[in-house]
Amino acid sequence: MIGTIKRNAGRPTAKTCRAVIPGMMQLAVRYGALTVNPVREVEAVESRPKNPPRALTNEEIAGLRQLLTTDEAAVHADLPDLVLFMLGTGVRIGESLAVLWSQVNLESGAVEITHTMVRVPGQGLIREAPKSKAGERALPLRDWAVTMLRRRHTAGIHLDAPSSPTPEEASATHPTSAEPSAVHCLP
Repeated sequence: MIGTIKRNAGRPTAKTCRAVIPGMMQLAVRYGALTVNPVREVEAVESRPKNPPRALTNEEIAGLRQLLTTDEAAVHADLPDLVLFMLGTGVRIGESLAVLWSQVNLESGAVEITHTMVRVPGQGLIREAPKSKAGERALPLRDWAVTMLRRRHTAGIHLDAPSSPTPEEASATHPTSAEPSAVHCLP
């Protein structure tokens, strides 16, 4: 039955049914409607990811960088450097946007990830600590990421400002380019 639900309605629905039905059957046993719980031995609902995660190839990285550096809207939204930073660290969009210069060590080539940018209803875009201590970590930077950060530092970005633009720093055509959800929808 769980297999049929999984095929027809999907894995999440099958998992919910797998969690709920045993309790219902246990109540039926307790009140004498059944003598044994028929789903007690049903196996857990397992599935392989449809598209398992994979790393980009060097060719894909080169193509992405070429695409971003030649796209006027992407350059205007500062995506080439943001994506380069993310490729060099493996951090998420919100974590990248929350990095301050005080967390970047250009001499040792390392960055501390301590916050993420999130939109909170009623408060707007805020820099928030991670949900667990595992979210706080120090990461080495690839040489090309250090080069990019040095270039940005030399260009005069304030040391106490985020290393990526905030909504206030973004232009009128891209007023929310530093918002994590906006990065997904920029051309």
